Amino acid sequence: MASAAKQLSIKKGTALAIASGVLYSGLGYLGITQIQPGFTIYDMLFWRFVFASLMLVPFVLKPSLWTPSVFKIMPWIFFVGGATYGLSSVFYFLAAQEIGTGVSMVIFFTFPVFVALFAWIFDRHRLGRLTYISMILLFSGLWLLADECGSGFHWKAGLLALGSGVSYAVYVYMGKKIKIDPLVSSLIVCLGSIFGIWMFGSFAGGQMLTPSLNASWLYVFLTALLATVLPIVLFLEAMKKISATKASLLSVFEPLSTVLIGVLFLGEMLLDIQIVGVFIVLVGALLTHYDR
Repeated sequence: MASAAKQLSIKKGTALAIASGVLYSGLGYLGITQIQPGFTIYDMLFWRFVFASLMLVPFVLKPSLWTPSVFKIMPWIFFVGGATYGLSSVFYFLAAQEIGTGVSMVIFFTFPVFVALFAWIFDRHRLGRLTYISMILLFSGLWLLADECGSGFHWKAGLLALGSGVSYAVYVYMGKKIKIDPLVSSLIVCLGSIFGIWMFGSFAGGQMLTPSLNASWLYVFLTALLATVLPIVLFLEAMKKISATKASLLSVFEPLSTVLIGVLFLGEMLLDIQIVGVFIVLVGALLTHYDR
């Protein structure tokens, strides 16, 4: 009976992790369709994090979650976490405008390797054989994605997508050192991202960003709910039922779903050699989760 209950719990956790990845994969489509003259990437992301913050508030109303340790590190999470998470989002959409949401997400998915590198540099964590193999696979896959045969790959956009992964890796690396409730930290990061996006948008535009109200508010709401808050909540619930390694393996559904959505709904195209590159990059990224 206990074994059957455990198996049911694992199945539920697996389903939740897959659902989280598939929902988050809608971010590219929901975000890119909002960008138009008069409503920029910075406008879209600003309102995404405003709505997401409001939606997260009901999950963190319990007073016991707001311990003295939370208030002690709150400024650090707000500024550093918000800046890295927000910048990752900006880089991703800047890249997606040029090379598509799918390819950009696959390149972004290289972030586990950078997390491993940060641990090696700052924590003296040994890099295992699988990490070295992963790096070889990642560079090989990225080379195929660039299609050296002459598809006209935008290298600047490719570097922006890679920068998105690096920025997110900084966020993940720091997050592993924070021992507070993940929903509380998610709320603080979303609030910090609002400020970060405002700063980045002001810098990019050369003047203080005034977020546009010329929005498709339904899409803004769906971006915050389906591609931000629900994936966070579902993934955290999944982590209570399955191992971190299995959750990481299932995260491959996110870039794959993003590629599929891009092809079906945004008219994005991949050459055969680039499809091979996609799978090589994903295998390389996943290998880092099994390194010891």
